[in-house]
Amino acid sequence: MTSSAGRLACAKLALMVEIRGEGTMTVGTPSISMRSYLSTQHLWMAHHCAQYAQYYEDRYRGQRPAFHIHLRGYIIATVTESVAFVEALINELFSDVFDNHNDERLKVFDAASHQRMTQHWRDSGFGKTTSILEKYEFALSLNAQAGFDKGAEPYQSMSLLISLRNWQVHYYPSNVSDADPHSLQAKLKSRFEPNSLMTGSGNAWFPDKALGAGCSAWAVSTAEAFANNFVERFSYEPNYRSIQHPTDPPPLSGE
Repeated sequence: MTSSAGRLACAKLALMVEIRGEGTMTVGTPSISMRSYLSTQHLWMAHHCAQYAQYYEDRYRGQRPAFHIHLRGYIIATVTESVAFVEALINELFSDVFDNHNDERLKVFDAASHQRMTQHWRDSGFGKTTSILEKYEFALSLNAQAGFDKGAEPYQSMSLLISLRNWQVHYYPSNVSDADPHSLQAKLKSRFEPNSLMTGSGNAWFPDKALGAGCSAWAVSTAEAFANNFVERFSYEPNYRSIQHPTDPPPLSGE
């Protein structure tokens, strides 16, 4: 007689056997339950697009100033993916704790911390009522850790990076010039080198001279520095620090 556990195992594997003609058997594909960590993929894409941005800018440097849609796309993608990485990381941590996920890495959080984080995640609508940076602040306070210094790094740069991402994602057009600049111009101008492909143009610094390879490099390094600062407070080793992926971008089309 087949036990209930045996029937359950068969159900999970979803083994479907069909006889087709004499001596032919087809076995269905087993169904596997997996847990993915998209933060790692967001970070990889951010690095990938930042590399492409630098590669593209180096290739066309020295020509007459011009807007390059390819380069702009790489910058927008890097900024968006860098912030997506930071948000996914904290959502993954709270979700793993809430789901009581069987992961050795979570043992750095004691039982009381688990209980506080679980309760907060439920009360906050699974993070839907708090901002990205607030989630990190809650994670620290729920584990009796000091909060970020909001007047220092890495918090200041991360907050600014989120503002830049929000400008892109929730975009409204406006007239800008160096005489009447966008509010982000003064905040970003000292953070990175400008887009060299716009050198000599009369365009406002933000966005056309701001959004270059320097911005991309700053975006991904800012996100990673913020995440590292957070996880190292717990000696917690999330997925993005242990999974290695290829880093070299392939040649641009036509090379």
